[in-house]
Amino acid sequence: MLEKLKSLFSKKEPEIKEPKRIHLEESRNLFNKKMKDLEKTEIQEINSVAEKITGGFTNIKNTLKELRDLQVPEKRAHASQVIKDKWVERQETTLTSFLNQNKKISSIQEFRTYMSAVDKALEGIKISPVEAGHIRFFFPDQLARISRSTNEIIDLNTSLKIRTESGFMKNCGVIQDIYNKLEELEEKIARNSSETEKSEYETSENRKKLSDIEFFDIKELDEANASIGKLDLERRRIYQKIDSTLGSITRYLKKFSHKSQNKTDISIMKAYIENPHKAFLEDDNNRIRDILLRLIIFVKDERIEIESKSVQKIESVLAEIDSLAQEKKRMMEITEEIEEIRQRIDSELIPKEEKNKENLKLKKHLEKSIEKNQETMQKFGTDNESMRNSIASLKKSLGMKLSDLLKEKLVIE
Repeated sequence: MLEKLKSLFSKKEPEIKEPKRIHLEESRNLFNKKMKDLEKTEIQEINSVAEKITGGFTNIKNTLKELRDLQVPEKRAHASQVIKDKWVERQETTLTSFLNQNKKISSIQEFRTYMSAVDKALEGIKISPVEAGHIRFFFPDQLARISRSTNEIIDLNTSLKIRTESGFMKNCGVIQDIYNKLEELEEKIARNSSETEKSEYETSENRKKLSDIEFFDIKELDEANASIGKLDLERRRIYQKIDSTLGSITRYLKKFSHKSQNKTDISIMKAYIENPHKAFLEDDNNRIRDILLRLIIFVKDERIEIESKSVQKIESVLAEIDSLAQEKKRMMEITEEIEEIRQRIDSELIPKEEKNKENLKLKKHLEKSIEKNQETMQKFGTDNESMRNSIASLKKSLGMKLSDLLKEKLVIE
């Protein structure tokens, strides 16, 4: 008794065998080898059933041949004869096509093609209620034989379809679908990774381009325009001073122009009467000074009647001619300065501003492109992670199904 207890407690625990770890490609090779072995046995059984189906179609064709030679006994039943002949001809055409194409099945793919052909043949030999009524009335035995053979074929065809939905073909089909799905996912991940690398490269290049963009300080343009405004304001002040000063004596010049005999003086005076500041600007030698001096002489000689107060006004303007000449010189300098600034704006500052606009547009485009690429990379990263999780799940499922098929515990890496 003691020995029995010792032996009972001394028994070792059964050794737990670790699952075999294999790579996906190795598992595929094992599956293909096993499938070939199983397929050989399966095809033999399928061909056995297929021979019976072919035999059934052959029996139907023989019965149709017999039926083709038979005549409806009553002349008044001519319509039944026509219906029977047309139906027989149609059935013979369908069966001849099937039997001519029929050959021994050597693969699962050929089996699937064969199944489609059987379905098509069965569809082709269907008989309508009207046709059945006419043929059964005159040829019941032949139609009964055809019906029996047809039902046998349908039963055999159903048994083959059951094979595709269970057992070897179902399991192999499920496993093959997993391999196809894994391959599809790997291809998608590869495409996404390629697109991600492309987006990363484009993003890197766009960042370099962004760093190379330089913007000009357009404060110079604002300063230049402000200078023009300031100078133009000074120029208008001079215009107004010349107009105000010389405009105050135009009525006296008008009187003098009627008395003067000097055509040159008259022409100059008319210009001053019409536009004082324009005439003064064009009067390079300031001849208005001499004209005013002669005007004062004409007043003193009483050849022109002008009040003493007005004479004082003329003398006051005469005293300002040199000052106005300096203002005129300054105004011409201002005009030159404004022109120089405008030329600089057109040749240097405006192009810089336009370049800034182009660079701003380019900057926005590059930033948008970078943002889009980042979104693309993020999406591909999320998609790839999801697909890798799916791959892991499919490999786990594949390992379990292969383990059942190969009778060996496997883990797919």
